[in-house]
Amino acid sequence: MNGTTFGAPATIAISAFASDADGSVTQVNFYANAALVGADASSPFTATLPGAAAGAYSLRAVAFDNRGVSVTSAVVSVVVNQPGVFDDFEPGIDLSQWST
Repeated sequence: MNGTTFGAPATIAISAFASDADGSVTQVNFYANAALVGADASSPFTATLPGAAAGAYSLRAVAFDNRGVSVTSAVVSVVVNQPGVFDDFEPGIDLSQWST
């Protein structure tokens, strides 16, 4: 969920829903800021950002279909706080509000 906070070091589970009406989704890549943190070629599409240090993270997913067409999710922003700072612990981030 956008605006979620975690305590450092955080393990952040990321998931995305992707579908393709005229073909198939072949892969979903997951990014934290500009860094690729994982890829998944089968539904449910998930990745994990392990050991996230304190800071702000912009999470996004890019889905690819069998024709090479891609679509990028909306960005979800999360914050990882230093230990001892109040945290709203969420089990994961769901980017399921988009589909190809």
